[in-house]
Amino acid sequence: MKTKIIQFLILTFLFVYVENLTAQNNECPVLVTQTQIDYMQATQAAREAIDLSNFSNMLHTIPVQAHIIRNNNGVGGISMSEIEAAMVIVNQRYAPNNMFFEMCAAPNYIDSDALYYFGFGPNSTTEVGMAIANQVANVVNVYFAPNLSYCGWAYFPSAQAFGRDWIVMNNICVNNGSTFAHEFGHYFNLYHTHSTAGGAENVTRNGNSSCHNCSTAGDGLCDTPADPVLGCFANVNSVTCNYTRNATDNCGQTYTPPTTNIMSYSCKHCRTDFTQGQLDRILTSYLYDRAYLDASICANTSCIANHNLQSPNDDISTGTTIKYEASNTITATNIIQNGADAIYDAANEITLNAGFSAESGATALMVIEGCGGVYKTSENTNSGINELVEEIAFQTYPNPFSSTSTIEFELPTATAVYVQIYNSSGQLIAALANGETYNSGKHQLNFDANDLPIGMYICQLKINNEVQTKKMLLMR
Repeated sequence: MKTKIIQFLILTFLFVYVENLTAQNNECPVLVTQTQIDYMQATQAAREAIDLSNFSNMLHTIPVQAHIIRNNNGVGGISMSEIEAAMVIVNQRYAPNNMFFEMCAAPNYIDSDALYYFGFGPNSTTEVGMAIANQVANVVNVYFAPNLSYCGWAYFPSAQAFGRDWIVMNNICVNNGSTFAHEFGHYFNLYHTHSTAGGAENVTRNGNSSCHNCSTAGDGLCDTPADPVLGCFANVNSVTCNYTRNATDNCGQTYTPPTTNIMSYSCKHCRTDFTQGQLDRILTSYLYDRAYLDASICANTSCIANHNLQSPNDDISTGTTIKYEASNTITATNIIQNGADAIYDAANEITLNAGFSAESGATALMVIEGCGGVYKTSENTNSGINELVEEIAFQTYPNPFSSTSTIEFELPTATAVYVQIYNSSGQLIAALANGETYNSGKHQLNFDANDLPIGMYICQLKINNEVQTKKMLLMR
């Protein structure tokens, strides 16, 4: 019993510590302006004319460009491993819409002491100047910065008329489990669940009641319960995520607010879901407001000139697969952790300085080729440096998939094969081939994910200590 009490106290402390860490930054400052209200009214008929059932089974790839702010010396800033981890959570939250967010180009580094040490605010001259100088067309531009007063913010589609078309994330909030998905929600026209732009929302959902106003007040969606403005510790229990007050609306009815809704101000770790009404508004906004987003850019974007990868910011964490491409050089002092996959591809030179290492169990490939190649990595030795080996034809399809996926590979000669599936945390989920010998030729294995949660999975093919990995997105 004593052990359980201690464990509970430790768990409670961790929740309090994490929430207090991000509480130093104010909540999202996004407000629904009259411009946004007018925009939504003017486009209402066009939105309602969209039949979402025609798009429900389609994959919607959302191209994302990361802009990472560092100091003048190119030091500091969030690591790509941290961003990739946050993207896994975003994709889980948006998977019901078959929306897949892809960081499809190398990060753009903005080296500025002014931006790094002093930050900037929403709609500030500093922010707008930074964005104008770095925007990439037809993608979601996301700026990652330290020292901001807020956890993050985004601009509604109506702000495009004023040249505002990006998301800003505070580094400290990127991996709190919900803020990144929250800001994408604003980008696709979602309001805070406690919004009062159309008036204070009442609790009742009885359409015959004079208090019924959910379609015009609050966030304008009737399947999100009325919200009196949640706050972690203030009126939400940080351990149970339950609402702890008994406030009433203007008609005297007690609130039962959505403490797990991503668009609320509930505890960051409690916010895990969208309602169907929110999902429908997101997809409609993607199809109507953000129709310019072009996933083909992911395949066509050229890499940057130079990468300077430093530890700990650019360490590649366990379970992460990442490729750095440079049209000139790559300099690395970072660490490739056990279970990570990395490709460093530079046209002219790769320099591995003191401090660089690839841990046992990592896979890495260093190749002088340039941008745009497709490679396979060999399982690392103690040195962590691998030779380029003949590519084995290997694919998974469909991808994304909803229940089962086919893993297909083609062998030049008979050999022992290992095919393993891992989740995004690096845990082994299934072993489809465990060293059995397969003849030369094409082979197919089926992966049944009917009992697994939606999210990103990694398929690893290992042949003669040579390893290839493929990401697989499970959606329903």
